[in-house]
Amino acid sequence: MTYPDVTLAGGVERSLVECANELVNGGHEVHLFASRWQPGVLRTEVRRHQVPTRRRPDLLAVTQYRRRASRALEAAGPMAHGAFSALSPLGGVFWVPSVHRVAYDLALSRRGFGGGLVQRLNPYHRLRLALERQILSPGGYAHLLAAAEPVKADVVERYGVPEEDVTVQPLGFDAEAFNPARRRANRSAARASLGYGEDDRVVVFVANELERKGFDSLLEAAALVGDVSLLVVGRVDLAPYRERIERLGVSVQAVGSVGDVVAYHAAADVFALPTRYEPWGLVIVEALAAGLPVVTSRLAGASVAVRDGETGVLLDDPDDVEALADGLRRMLASPPLDDAVAESVAWLSWPQVASSYAAVLAAHPG
Repeated sequence: MTYPDVTLAGGVERSLVECANELVNGGHEVHLFASRWQPGVLRTEVRRHQVPTRRRPDLLAVTQYRRRASRALEAAGPMAHGAFSALSPLGGVFWVPSVHRVAYDLALSRRGFGGGLVQRLNPYHRLRLALERQILSPGGYAHLLAAAEPVKADVVERYGVPEEDVTVQPLGFDAEAFNPARRRANRSAARASLGYGEDDRVVVFVANELERKGFDSLLEAAALVGDVSLLVVGRVDLAPYRERIERLGVSVQAVGSVGDVVAYHAAADVFALPTRYEPWGLVIVEALAAGLPVVTSRLAGASVAVRDGETGVLLDDPDDVEALADGLRRMLASPPLDDAVAESVAWLSWPQVASSYAAVLAAHPG
């Protein structure tokens, strides 16, 4: 398996770690080729291959990783190869985390002339698009996995990939980490550590981006709901939103990137992600697994895991602030039982998902 960063501080990264661990649990020999490692997250049986790359500048790090990981993979000898990023070496079973072309075009459509020009000239976007074209072209992959049907449709439409080359396979979650019992046990301590009282209404937003994930819509909706606090978890910069936050009078607390999201689920009453483009959205499934009701958009691949009106609310339009506010009110006023919410996503636990993944790897060894 190949990916630059082995960490729990990101959806794709967590999927990589948990999938590797679960494959080991299933009796498979797992080799992981990466540049940076978070201590203690991998089972000791996972065989680690260090791929040295520079962290900065980004463009150099990206090209170094693919080149050096390709050499290391070739030197290790024949084995099935699971790729988790367009930065990965070519020729593997590529679990498509997102289609950068779609996200790029969406961002371009929302920006004016100046912002669009800056985006077009950004060399990082240009490189990422080039890498994506390579890995999704004939010979760039052994097989493709899409977390949801819309991702498959995007890959087929944007890159002309034959439909038979793509298998729809959702990503899994770690049931030992994400469950209602753990969330309940941590609730009082988590609230106290963040300065929330027992009666405070807290909505958690987990993302490493803001614009695409609909943070602006969530701010406006929170202002309409009133008397609600937003807890932001992820590698984000709130500076561009400070003026709007102050104008709306919304209480916002940002905790940055974290290794254990469960502590912040424990402090919250509702999870919200009014995303404008989300190929899957593991954070949605993890919130449900922890027993949190979810308010998200139907544009998220993981929206298939939400039972609209029962375990959460699905928005037709993430920019419909009134509908978003109404969804938040409904879930805050009458939350579903957390055990029932968690049970609804049991089919996405890693033991089941990893078994299907191993079968695809065996069928397409590269």
